[in-house]
Amino acid sequence: MQNDDAQVGAGTPDGGRPDLGTVVREGDQLTITYVRELPADTARTWRALTESEDLRHWFPADIIGDREPGSRLTFRFWPEHLKAGEDQLEEAGMDGESDMPGDLLAWEPEQNFEFTWDTERLVFDLESLGSDSTRLTFSTWLAAEGPWPPEGTMAGWYACLHGLVTMLRTGTAETLSEDETTALAAEYGRIVAALGVPETPPEPPA
Repeated sequence: MQNDDAQVGAGTPDGGRPDLGTVVREGDQLTITYVRELPADTARTWRALTESEDLRHWFPADIIGDREPGSRLTFRFWPEHLKAGEDQLEEAGMDGESDMPGDLLAWEPEQNFEFTWDTERLVFDLESLGSDSTRLTFSTWLAAEGPWPPEGTMAGWYACLHGLVTMLRTGTAETLSEDETTALAAEYGRIVAALGVPETPPEPPA
């Protein structure tokens, strides 16, 4: 539940791009929620969200660990993802060799999948819309500080969801071009700025 101090940005500041999701600021924390209607039933969608053979096509890392709430998770980046993002990783001071830690918070097959990814929290909620359609609501709470500014992270998750939707629709996950991702980050930067949050989190004190 949002508090009285929360500010909301829906898509662009004028609300013209609902596909960009809804951005909420509460203090120094940002949350973005995306909604997608997927061309698959909840069983197929669940596999796409949780199984390695599908994750490698749209999610940046494999999710390793017991599927039991409270279990420790390990996120191991796919080699192809590391190669594609090596410049960004270098700029962020990351070597791409280390696994990322996390915890499984909720596991309700075909309904809800929730976990932490390093310092972020991700929630996937599924709603059946029939035999061949599922509404996915994906929310993520962005870290106050991190190697990438929030608008870049938001654009990255948008691109991941694009890959998920196209994989389920055609069998092949489409990737966005660098120009498309850059344009998305600019759109999200305007949304973040309209909410009064610095587009790039401040450097921690020395």
